[in-house]
Amino acid sequence: AWLGLVPDEGPSSLSNEPYFQSQRQAVYTRALARLMDKGYVYRCYCTPERLELLREEQRQASLPPRYDGHCRDLSDDEWRAHSADGTPFVWRFRRPESMVFSVPVSPGSVQEVAMQHFYDFPLTRADESFTFLFSNVVDDIEMGITHVIRGQDHQTNTGAQAALYYAFGAPWPLFVHLPFLCGLRRKKLSNRDAVFSLSEVQAAGIVPAALKHYLLTL
Repeated sequence: AWLGLVPDEGPSSLSNEPYFQSQRQAVYTRALARLMDKGYVYRCYCTPERLELLREEQRQASLPPRYDGHCRDLSDDEWRAHSADGTPFVWRFRRPESMVFSVPVSPGSVQEVAMQHFYDFPLTRADESFTFLFSNVVDDIEMGITHVIRGQDHQTNTGAQAALYYAFGAPWPLFVHLPFLCGLRRKKLSNRDAVFSLSEVQAAGIVPAALKHYLLTL
């Protein structure tokens, strides 16, 4: 508010509430059920110890660390055995392995994404909470988001999220990934760094227009 930045939509508009992901669990549960009905998810019973051992073996073999699909095609007997003894599980996305997507990543530009180079990523955690990849896609579809503008560290997430849009039968937004703002040591800025706060900027007498102009030039 001090900077004079008024969002087009948010908690004050109440058009797509609730806005906090912690309050949207019912929304995500319904979305997961839709993927279940379409056969795009499966239970993964792999333990953290098995997954870490798998990653270490892949690193030793100079292979990219990725899930090997161990639980992708469990037999009915195996599934019933795990369910009967209460083995913890996560829901994984059954990616369409043969698909290649042309995802818009900037105006007039597309990124070719081949699903054969990805793995079946988790949509939930063992505590039944939902992952960033899944919840963000569900939110953006539900809220009609047309442009996703974020840091370049999320570029690798674009392919996985494009596959989720496809599974939901929803159009892709335009993905734009921006370079990092870095400090003097060329390391990206983080809220974990010892940086100054907005209240300190205000106390120093810097006016909102000056701060906005400075941010835009970055």
